[in-house]
Amino acid sequence: MDLHPAENCFTKDSLFGIPKYPVPDEIKVKAGTPFVLVITNKDTAAEEFESQELRIEKIIPAGKTVRGRMPALKAGTYTFIGEYHAKTAPGHIVAA
Repeated sequence: MDLHPAENCFTKDSLFGIPKYPVPDEIKVKAGTPFVLVITNKDTAAEEFESQELRIEKIIPAGKTVRGRMPALKAGTYTFIGEYHAKTAPGHIVAA
C-alpha cells in the first residue's frame, strides 16, 4: 500500500494550524489515496484530535508528534476538532 504524507498539522495555543496552506485549519489530501497524518502538539498541555466522521480519536501529548495511517478518503470535506478546545480548534481535511 502506497502511503502519501499529508501536510503536517500542529496545535499551538489551543488552535490547529497547517503551515503550508492559506486556510490554517485545512489539510488537503488526494482522494482515493491512503496517507499518513502527522500532528505535532506545540502546546504545554495534551490535545485530542477527534473526527466523528472518520471515527478517529487520538491524544497528542504536550510537546510530542504522532503519526496515524489514514485510509483512502472519498472526495469531500471531513471535519475534526481538538476536543479539549473544541471551540477554538476546529479544522477539516479536504480530499480532492
